[in-house]
Amino acid sequence: MYLVNRLQLPTNFFVAISILLVLCHAIPAISKASGKTNTAVTITQQPLIIMSWNLQWLSVANGKMKVTRSHEDLQQLRQIIKEVSPDILAFQEVNSTKAIQTVLPRQHSYRIYISDRSQSPEEHFSSQNQFTGFAVKSSLQISDKPDLKKLNLVYRDKTSKNQFFSKLRYGAYIVLYPATNKELHILNVHLKSGCFSRKHGKRRACHALKRQGEVLAQWIKTRQESSQQYLVIGDFNHRLNSQQQWLLTALNRSSAQPSVLLSKEITGGCTISLRNKKGDRQIRHYNSLIDHALASSEIAQAMRQSGKFFQYQYPKKLIQQFQLSDHCPLILHLPLSRRKQ
Repeated sequence: MYLVNRLQLPTNFFVAISILLVLCHAIPAISKASGKTNTAVTITQQPLIIMSWNLQWLSVANGKMKVTRSHEDLQQLRQIIKEVSPDILAFQEVNSTKAIQTVLPRQHSYRIYISDRSQSPEEHFSSQNQFTGFAVKSSLQISDKPDLKKLNLVYRDKTSKNQFFSKLRYGAYIVLYPATNKELHILNVHLKSGCFSRKHGKRRACHALKRQGEVLAQWIKTRQESSQQYLVIGDFNHRLNSQQQWLLTALNRSSAQPSVLLSKEITGGCTISLRNKKGDRQIRHYNSLIDHALASSEIAQAMRQSGKFFQYQYPKKLIQQFQLSDHCPLILHLPLSRRKQ
């Protein structure tokens, strides 16, 4: 720093400084009188970009993997995330922190919040696991909350009567801008597979999904009773925007105020490729969504006014060349004010 010698300064300099000091004391008083308060935080109306992506058994573990990906495949996953540049990535089916790090763009600094289930070996599978979690740009203020563990249902053995966990996925939970008027509770879920609608569902899977729905309904009810804005996003494994759905109906029946299905108007059109055991590539097209987002009424209103929500479509060239995922990402542009760094 340049040190100014006070004795060398002209008299009119001190006159100017005195005037400035008077003005600095006067401005807060004027603001208070007008009913406005000043803050050191600059607010911008840039949309918050949230990306939800089931990454289909993403792993870098040695040994047998459910889905084998080359270095080039991982690079392409990273390129898609770089293209979207999400402020928050809600991921599903990731085996470890190291695995998600391999696909995060290096030009951005992300903090990773992986499911608490990763710290519970007794709830792990021996080969690979599917953890939920978040990758959040370091510039965002986040509070990491305990996972919604009750989504991992507890069963009782019919013979021994002992309880055991079903090894289902926890709901990863963070709060954006905690203790501010922009506080947003975000829950990332990956619910039980096998009960996609009333017409297409296995009895045991539907029973498990029903129990998970009760857990989720209680979480939503708690947010509503506390007047907290919320977003539930991820892989619901249920076609919530289908006429044959029952899960959303059950959730809203248990709430004082219905949650809004943000993905209601999105038409599924995800084309993917899968490699079989021989290494041959099979092309599949999914017309129905099982990845969704539910929100509180305030968030839904903001989305209606100036938000954007869509399913990312893989370019045909990428589908033919790379092992990406059997889910297309959901991209949400949420018009929330955020701190400008």
